[in-house]
Parts: sequence; C-alpha cells; structure tokens
Amino acid sequence: MPRYKKRRVDIPNKLFHILWDGACKSTDKIEFINTYTHPASDKCINFYKKYSLNPRQTHILLREIYNKSHLDFKAILKLTELRKIDVSDNFCIPIRTVEEWYTGKNRCPSYIRLMILRSKNKINLGNYIHLKTGSHVSPVKKSVIKHHSQKDIDKLYAILKEQEDKRQKQLKEDSEYLDKIIKMQEIKHKK
Repeated sequence: MPRYKKRRVDIPNKLFHILWDGACKSTDKIEFINTYTHPASDKCINFYKKYSLNPRQTHILLREIYNKSHLDFKAILKLTELRKIDVSDNFCIPIRTVEEWYTGKNRCPSYIRLMILRSKNKINLGNYIHLKTGSHVSPVKKSVIKHHSQKDIDKLYAILKEQEDKRQKQLKEDSEYLDKIIKMQEIKHKK
C-alpha cells in the first residue's frame, strides 16, 4: 500500500455543503460513502486527485460528516455541553422551539444542527483536514491568555489534551478497521 504525505488539506465549503446535504438525505452510511467514492456512481468525487486525500482519510471524512449529520438535537446538546437556554440565547431561537426539538416533537433543521456543531468545533474531519473557513481550533497559547488564572489555563490545556487524545484514539481505531477491510478485500480478490 502506498505511503501518503501528511499535509494540511483544506476542504472547500461548497464541497462540505454537498457532502452534508447528501449525508442528511441518506439513510445508510455505507451507501452514502459509496455514493461519493465508488467510480460507477454519478456523484463520485476523486478525493485523491482533487484534494490529495488518501482512501483512509476520505473514509474518515465521509464517516464523520454522516455521523454528525444524523445526530438528533438532544445528542448535539450533550456533545456540545450546551443547555437549551444557551442555544436559545446564542442563536436567537425561541425557547419553545428549542424545547420542541429537544423532546422530539419537531425535528431540528440540519442547518441549525450544523451551526451548533460548528460553533463548538465538534466536526472533526480527520488529521490535517480542515474546512476553508477554519473551523479547526488550534491549541491556545499561554501568552494570549493573560487575564485568566493559571488554574483556568491548566484546565483548558487538560480539556484540549483529552479531546486530542480521544481524536487520536478514534483515528487509530478507524485505521485498524480500514486495514482489516483492505486485507479482507485482498483475500477475496486472490480467491
């Protein structure tokens, strides 16, 4: 298997929009991934040629978009650690509407779910892959934060470190999973 260079890749907003809409409309993750990666599909995108994404990165990108697009409102609040009142205040949405989304009486529109996720940087497209708008949060330098106590800064670094560790663990699991799939496909082709 060829080695790919690790470098920053910026995904255009237009492409992200197409993939997000496709994920919202799709009911099956594998079908969604195949729609944009299988050469026989009329919506196939050559991620390697256009964006220098290898198959593993492409799979992680599409899986993350699909998973986040199918979170319900309650799960998004839990993931972002926001309260209903926070969403209401931050996005100027009537509290009754937010409560109806939370209870499942009405479905939260996908663009609102996306706004909330992006506002809290909860869409991780993989290592070195970022949206052109810069939704990726870099670690905060200590010199930038002068008005906070050292205890607050240490808490912030601990949170950032924990998030990065979780992300690395997920990427490792995805890598191992994809390696197994590739080996299984190679075995099938040998038979």
